[in-house]
Amino acid sequence: MYSTVALFAPHDSPLRRLAAGDARTSLVVRVGLEDTWSTTLVSRVDDESSIKALAFSPDGTCVACGNGEGTIWLLNAHTGAELQVLRRHANTSLTRSLSFSPTGKELLTGSDDGTVNLWDVATGANLNTWKAHTDWVRSVAWSPDGTLAASASDDKTVRLWRVASPEKMVVLRHSGWVFHAVFSPDGDLLSGSGDETCKNWDTRSIDWDSEADVEPIQTLKHGLMVCTVAVSSDSRLVACGLDSCEITLWTKSDGQQVRSLPGRSKVISLAFYPSGLLAAAYEGSPITLWDGSTGARVKTASNEDAAVTTSPTGKLILAVYGNELRIFEGSTGRCMRTIDHYSGVYPCAAWSPTINRFACTGRDHDVYVWKADTGELTRTFTGHSDHVTSVAFTPDEQHVLSASHNGTIR
Repeated sequence: MYSTVALFAPHDSPLRRLAAGDARTSLVVRVGLEDTWSTTLVSRVDDESSIKALAFSPDGTCVACGNGEGTIWLLNAHTGAELQVLRRHANTSLTRSLSFSPTGKELLTGSDDGTVNLWDVATGANLNTWKAHTDWVRSVAWSPDGTLAASASDDKTVRLWRVASPEKMVVLRHSGWVFHAVFSPDGDLLSGSGDETCKNWDTRSIDWDSEADVEPIQTLKHGLMVCTVAVSSDSRLVACGLDSCEITLWTKSDGQQVRSLPGRSKVISLAFYPSGLLAAAYEGSPITLWDGSTGARVKTASNEDAAVTTSPTGKLILAVYGNELRIFEGSTGRCMRTIDHYSGVYPCAAWSPTINRFACTGRDHDVYVWKADTGELTRTFTGHSDHVTSVAFTPDEQHVLSASHNGTIR
């Protein structure tokens, strides 16, 4: 970011001199969060339909991706080479979920036609097709020992299967769509639903011959839909991602809520690291890494572009990301301050002439003004009905002008 800003700085400026040594004559594209960069981490499947589901094999060597037309690709995770193409779901049936078995030798897929398919990863052969759901299958999962498979559906049920003898299944019921099902390392099954609950099911004591409804051993109640669930590697914590942007953390042993983690948009995926850190993916926002034991935000990994504006003196640089603002020192590139702020699509910002203040847009079509030295929000200007495309201070800094996509100026 700093090098691109330096291109427009005066030749004798400290910022341009600082970046001169790092100037490149070629474009380098990098993808990933590894210690060393690889040129083999980007791949494209030969298809125009959007990818709807992804899963890594347990050993990290293979990645499965399913599209909106029922096709699943198996790719080499290191080279991007195509290993297998699986086509079993109907052409109009969207593949919503994928899950590798603990050994990585089999793959479960669930789709909008209500089917769950079992595949041989090495050969691409379809080993079985289970049609028990009457609506979309949103999630599939394997038990830690690989003997059980679960599928969660919009028909308000979770189906539990014995992979070796799938002719018998157990139905676990919710009163709303079931968005996600996941096994905990201790063998319990947890399911998150539109009925605003996360239910914990004991799979080890199930009577497979009984026709009676199975009752959950625990129900974690929320005030909003539970979109995704994750369990820590020691089975101690349960994380529930809500439609409200919030993540709730619970102790699995007693069902007590430990804490709540705030977000800026709907939570779409959660995953615990073995260390206890929790990775959270949000709809339209960067992935955030949380410390599950303290609730502290550890890192926000963003690949978003930033809107950048340099102060009139060149001393400060303001970078506007999707969920935060950062102020950098122009001469050293040091980040001086970070401010939580969701700026929405196509953000824009401006410095005041004395660089005491700066203004930035927000996702709600408003304009916000901060003090540069403290990061304090001092004013919020409302009134636009469409996203703001430009902001500017008057020379006396008493007013802020803003222009909107619908042609209005305030």
